[in-house]
Amino acid sequence: MVIPNPLVIVVMYLDRLRKFWFQDRYAFVWLLLSVPVMISFHSIVHEGTHSLVSGDFPKIIPFLMEYKGTFHNGVTVPDPGKQLDGWSGSPQIGALLITVGLALLFLLINFRSPIVGLLLRAWFVAAAADFIANTFLVLSGTCIAGKDWADASFLGDCGSTAWWIFTAFLWLILLSHFVWLCWSKWWDDPLPDRGFWGYRWAAFVLGILATISLIFYMLVRDDGIGYGSGSYIFGLVLQFAAFWFYWIYYGLSLKHPQE
Repeated sequence: MVIPNPLVIVVMYLDRLRKFWFQDRYAFVWLLLSVPVMISFHSIVHEGTHSLVSGDFPKIIPFLMEYKGTFHNGVTVPDPGKQLDGWSGSPQIGALLITVGLALLFLLINFRSPIVGLLLRAWFVAAAADFIANTFLVLSGTCIAGKDWADASFLGDCGSTAWWIFTAFLWLILLSHFVWLCWSKWWDDPLPDRGFWGYRWAAFVLGILATISLIFYMLVRDDGIGYGSGSYIFGLVLQFAAFWFYWIYYGLSLKHPQE
């Protein structure tokens, strides 16, 4: 019986990992450029889920800030005199289901557009980051009242062994990514390479998302927001920078033929 060389297996796995996440250096650069704006977009999805399950659609504030002195990447504010109804764990389950849905797409469909591949992978990262950020404390054994996943426990208090096991099980579903990517359609048929100017339509979509984020920054007002806080200013500057970069890139790319 031939015993596989472990080094060969590791090299093969790393090659499949690379083919899934980026086919060339420009794809990698664009993935880095797209993730921050996609996280902002997913913040809208997260807070929108809170608002939807509450039943009365309270105000959502889906951006980086300090709210009443506490750092947030979004918050849903109930109407005065009311509490936020609905299960607080809905956004985390929603984020996990998005990663599962995207995983099925990656396994079943051989997307040939680097633009589509880029946007789907960026959303996968954003949804995974949302799930991780909101469940990590419970997984690490820390229980803080008021946090979504801590308040969501239906298996005793948030520090119970049963809730920890349930959380760990959900993490295993997410981390299965590092297994199933070996069978994604791209491992033996990677996406075609594109030059720097070949991402016009990615810039168009990301520019729209950056515009939506800026609209929320401009229109949403609440006395609890720390408008002078570093997190608020950083988030606003980041969205302005993304807005100008994507739309300037889109305009300049019109001079270059698309592949």
